[in-house]
Amino acid sequence: RASAVVGCVESYELASRAVALAEERFGGLDIVIANAGVLRDRTLLKMPVEDLDRVLDVHMRGTAYTVHAAWPSLI
Repeated sequence: RASAVVGCVESYELASRAVALAEERFGGLDIVIANAGVLRDRTLLKMPVEDLDRVLDVHMRGTAYTVHAAWPSLI
């Protein structure tokens, strides 16, 4: 079973909404898989800074925001 929220977890609001939905539907959390990612088919030297920012926002902030929102349910 799964739950889904459409959007991007680079927003803390959306990441926490996704966690809250899963907690509501399943009565809590036992595990979180935070594997959000977005790719740009370019090497680092050929990647515009805007694309690099987007990749880092989704990969790093998305993971951190999701885990941060879920942490209280996991301890």
